[in-house]
Amino acid sequence: MDLLRTLGVNQTFWYQLVLLIVVFIVLSKLIIGPYLQAIDKRKQRTLGSEELAANMLAKTEQIQREYETRAQQMNMQIREVYDSVRAAARKEQETTIQATRAEVETYLRGEREKLKKNEDKVRAELAGAPAELAGVVAEQLMPAGGR
Repeated sequence: MDLLRTLGVNQTFWYQLVLLIVVFIVLSKLIIGPYLQAIDKRKQRTLGSEELAANMLAKTEQIQREYETRAQQMNMQIREVYDSVRAAARKEQETTIQATRAEVETYLRGEREKLKKNEDKVRAELAGAPAELAGVVAEQLMPAGGR
């Protein structure tokens, strides 16, 4: 104790020490404790948010892969339908073209036969025409009274 008195420590030291401890306890309960709790909660929310973001990113990537897979499948199905419809249309087109060609050929054959008959008829009619024409030309050149 003498040592403390020589250093200038008296009874007020003990009061000050008790007062410091009481103030520290009160401050730690009212200010420091809630502050540390808020920091812990913030860390937990940040970590939770990071985990949630990572989970959402993973789900997004999975959904994107599923979408791409489904899109490829749909494209394949559409392509198959397109190809089958196109093949059927080409087959129908060929059938229609062949039928039309056959009709046109039949029509042309009939028209050629008609033309041939008309040609034969006109040739037959014109076969005697040179003699008649010669007589008409002769009459025109030599009047009937001048003979």
